[in-house]
Amino acid sequence: MNIFKLIFLIFIILNFQISKSNDLDKLRKSYLNASKSKQNCIDFLTLTNNTKFQDCPTLKAYKISAALISLKFINNPIKKLKIFKKNTDKLNILIKNNPMLLEIRLLRYLIQTNSPKFLLFNSNIDEDLKFIRNNVFFENKKIQNFMFSTTNL
Repeated sequence: MNIFKLIFLIFIILNFQISKSNDLDKLRKSYLNASKSKQNCIDFLTLTNNTKFQDCPTLKAYKISAALISLKFINNPIKKLKIFKKNTDKLNILIKNNPMLLEIRLLRYLIQTNSPKFLLFNSNIDEDLKFIRNNVFFENKKIQNFMFSTTNL
């Protein structure tokens, strides 16, 4: 009887991991197109809100990224600044609590390199890039391909 419980538990864990991986694959693909149009950005925001595993740090980083990408399509500069500050603070806290998660460091790096310099959100660019370069080959091929498609490593 115990062997059946163990097999069932393994099955549940594998199913959870596969589902989580598929959701993250969809997010990565949507992220690549999000800044190209307002509709793509809306689709990305919707996907981040409808994805399971809302407590996953990587998903939280994609949600923050979606909010920051949406700034491209907002005209009010005061509103933009508030949203930017709120979400970059969230991202920094997320990384502080999960410093070894490469993908969230990549997202911060991409946000910093694409943010206007006057916003001063660039203090971790070198640190993040070094971390990414030192650890990218420890990730699976899907994540490596995503990273190589978004940066010049």
